[in-house]
Amino acid sequence: MIDDNPIHNYNETLVFDEIRNTLIDTNKVEDEDTIADITCVALNSLKPRYIRFTVDMVFYTSEEEQIAVRQKVSDAVIAAYDLVMSRPVANYKSS
Repeated sequence: MIDDNPIHNYNETLVFDEIRNTLIDTNKVEDEDTIADITCVALNSLKPRYIRFTVDMVFYTSEEEQIAVRQKVSDAVIAAYDLVMSRPVANYKSS
């Protein structure tokens, strides 16, 4: 069961999609490390929503709640982008 665990955080998919649509596809961010940092900051600011199947979210939430969740994700990505981009760039090299 553990190896085939279907449980995942629904917000991960939404954050990945939002970052792809608003930052990557528009060429605002191209660096993979920056994208990873923005993703982590955004996800850490959102309450996890663990599900087994994506269809569960559609079935068990109202349209209004789905819109609100997407807005929270959009706000989290914008805030994460602003925070990460405001920080000085540090180069970390493993020794």
